[in-house]
Amino acid sequence: MVVPVEALDKARRYMARRSRFTATNVMGVIAEALHDAGMPGQVDVAYRAADRLLQQERKAGRIVFISGSWRNVGEA
Repeated sequence: MVVPVEALDKARRYMARRSRFTATNVMGVIAEALHDAGMPGQVDVAYRAADRLLQQERKAGRIVFISGSWRNVGEA
């Protein structure tokens, strides 16, 4: 299943606003966006999308994992 770009953008904005967040937080944002887009019950899709998004952001150097949560690099 393809995750709408709007769902990923919403998750990126969420991460930018928060100083600390977990993968579960990001997954929840994506799941909510999928539900709003008429695709309810796609928790497994949201989980995989959140994992991919977090790894992409980590590899790009924008977030780091410290003490059980993700943080924006400027705030770590």
